[in-house]
Amino acid sequence: MLAPSHGYYLVSFKSDDIAMMAHRTLSALLLALAGLAAGVGADLALPRGVSMAKASLYQAGDTFTCLDGSATIQFQYVNDDYCDCEDGSDEPGTSACALGSFYCANRGHAAAEVPSAWVNDGVCDCCDGSDEYASGACPNTCDEIGAAARARQQQIDEMRLRGYEVKLKLIEEGKEKLAEKQVRLAELNREKEVAEEMKNARETAKNEAEAQERLLLDAWHEQRRQQEQEHEEANRQLAEETFTRLDVNSDGKLTTEELQREPKLDKDADGVVSKDEVDSITMNKDELEMEEFVVSTWPLLKPFFHPLHVPEEGGQPTVAPAAAPDQQQQEVAEGEELTEEELAAGEVDAGDLVTPGAGTVQELDRDELVEDSYEPPSYDSDDEEEEDDEEEEFDAAEHYRRRHSVPETTGDEPEYDAETQAAVDAAKQARAELQEAEQKLRDIEREVGGVESFTGLDLGPEKAFAALYQQCFTLENREYEYKLCVFDKATQKPRSGGVETSLGKWDSWERPEQTGYTQQLYNNGQQCWNGPKRSAHVTFACGEETRVLDVTEPAKCEYKFSLETPAVCERPSAEGEQLFHDEL
Repeated sequence: MLAPSHGYYLVSFKSDDIAMMAHRTLSALLLALAGLAAGVGADLALPRGVSMAKASLYQAGDTFTCLDGSATIQFQYVNDDYCDCEDGSDEPGTSACALGSFYCANRGHAAAEVPSAWVNDGVCDCCDGSDEYASGACPNTCDEIGAAARARQQQIDEMRLRGYEVKLKLIEEGKEKLAEKQVRLAELNREKEVAEEMKNARETAKNEAEAQERLLLDAWHEQRRQQEQEHEEANRQLAEETFTRLDVNSDGKLTTEELQREPKLDKDADGVVSKDEVDSITMNKDELEMEEFVVSTWPLLKPFFHPLHVPEEGGQPTVAPAAAPDQQQQEVAEGEELTEEELAAGEVDAGDLVTPGAGTVQELDRDELVEDSYEPPSYDSDDEEEEDDEEEEFDAAEHYRRRHSVPETTGDEPEYDAETQAAVDAAKQARAELQEAEQKLRDIEREVGGVESFTGLDLGPEKAFAALYQQCFTLENREYEYKLCVFDKATQKPRSGGVETSLGKWDSWERPEQTGYTQQLYNNGQQCWNGPKRSAHVTFACGEETRVLDVTEPAKCEYKFSLETPAVCERPSAEGEQLFHDEL
């Protein structure tokens, strides 16, 4: 306890205080002796274990303030092997404090700091052996270790220098590529203007051609509809006249007996028209009224009464036009140039059949064969066909096609008159030309989008990554082939075969202001089963060439690509070797 007395302070001590002071005095004396024993090169101006960087905090004086401000002690208590500061800063050269740190000067190599708790623990932590000063058991190996470290660093610096030289080339290539893209973009914008004008002009021409096409097609279809109507009326008239002629008793009903009187129905040419021969035509009906005869029976009877005329070579097969009842028998006789056997044998192409209309002969497409060209039905009951359709109970055209092996129609356009056909062809050509112009415009717009994506992309400092744009690099391990296409995508594919899995598409640089353009993110890859969408984080390190070093999956469906590339190499500093001696 301190108390003033006659201008002096009288000091009284407790036994504990005396013991602590004695301990500190003895420790300080031992440390001083050990410091003298260490001898050459010791920095006597600084406490042991303090670096030159912290010299201002350990200036010799009356007191020392703990670096964390937790206490102020007498300076002589620094390194007294007793921990006074909570942060251990008062014992940098002893192992008294668990939180303190000991500075290894390591002259000839690189300075280092180790926990002060390691001091004098019998383990050599500093290459200069300074952490084991009490025993002196650790030799100074800093020169050997430093030489080896400098050799390694020199190799690294030389590699970085070579990588930097490649980077300079990449920068030039990137600038050239960017300039080319900008020139191409200007060209594309001019081509786009021309393509838009062409597309608009062809669209106008297409609309005009289609208007003319519709006009002439409407007229053609109307004329065809009228012709078909006239044909149907003529065909019905012929059917009704035939019904009237065969209806011997004129009772409005056509019976089996009346049909048996018609010799043309004698299919087997035995001189008798049997009931079976009639039933095969009437579908086993004993009598027919006019309407049923016209709709159902007449298509089967017509070939018997109006066989085809086979013309001279180059002509068209025709059917004799309808005639008055008293002339029909004569016309039938005159039309017997084609026998029933020839008709049944299919010697006439169903596609060449024509029918009359308004006193003229017209060509018919296959749709018009339904009521005009049929083979007489077989009398074998197994070949009979019936349809339930009310509008068309028997598809005679299909029956004819099957019986005579006529190929099915291919859906070709009907034959138009010359003027209509020219309009159809012109409209078709105009549509094709417009489609061509639209495709060209789409191609230009697609390329414009690609060029703009490149020119607007953050390609790193000095556009160093421009030359790597969308270049792909792969790495194979035992199971997979990994691929990274820079600024595009990351993928994974089994080596044993299978589909490629997206690990992510280009998203952004990751914290370039902090990482210096060395990390990228590829996001929104394929969904993991019962997990998130896949993503890939890419880290670049300096190297002489761009290649994938490693791919890992540190978290579920989250991949890490490690690459080296010249694009991130920096020119080694002239003081590179001195980095190991910044404390000297």
